[in-house]
Amino acid sequence: MFTRLSITGFFALFLVTAAFAQPTTRAIYEQNKGAVVLLLAYDSRGMPSALGSGFYFETNKIASNFHVVEGASRIVFRVIGSKEMHEVKRVASVSKALDLAILEVGQAQQPVKIVSIEKVGVGDKVVAIGNSRGLEGSVSEGIISAIRGTGGVEVLQITAPISPGSSGGPLFSAAGEVVGVTTATLRDSQSLNFAVPAALLLTLRDKGREWEPVVGRTCPHLRRVVLASNSSRHISTAFTARFPFHS
Repeated sequence: MFTRLSITGFFALFLVTAAFAQPTTRAIYEQNKGAVVLLLAYDSRGMPSALGSGFYFETNKIASNFHVVEGASRIVFRVIGSKEMHEVKRVASVSKALDLAILEVGQAQQPVKIVSIEKVGVGDKVVAIGNSRGLEGSVSEGIISAIRGTGGVEVLQITAPISPGSSGGPLFSAAGEVVGVTTATLRDSQSLNFAVPAALLLTLRDKGREWEPVVGRTCPHLRRVVLASNSSRHISTAFTARFPFHS
């Protein structure tokens, strides 16, 4: 009996210690804000076409959503909190189907750590950092409310609030590791937001693509996953601020 109680007590202490070892939302922000960027896309006329978010997942590569950079002739960025704008050198790789884009830049930054969604589960805490409505470095938190998939594609359904300008931002686990790229929301609904698994970037980075303006406006994987049980067909991936402002 003593041994059993001792073992039970040990595991209880272990679980409590592990819970306290997880960083706070504030700590996640402070440790990773230097890797999160604001993106501005311009069309062929030199007019701002979109504002979105992104993050360094390698020292000279920024991840974002395809729909943030689609149709862009020029893309600039700055690390949140900075006043200095930089040019994106080229779009290194894109996936319209996954709504992901990898941008190569000349300014190195410490990247985030990406992990598989196998590291998280339904009910786990998540933290989103982005530029909601152009407000740089906006932080929100919530939980993973479901992991949905069809046709071999999975997306994270989350309750962390996101708004236009949030697209392409990192979604952190409670451990401070990036598990998703914030991507879409279900219109006229509450807390039905979605993120693409960030680990897909590690596959996409090996498929090089020289710079060229990208086109298209659909994200098929999200339509398959969400609209299969949504008769209203109101899904939005347009998380971009069409008339961005500078702080």
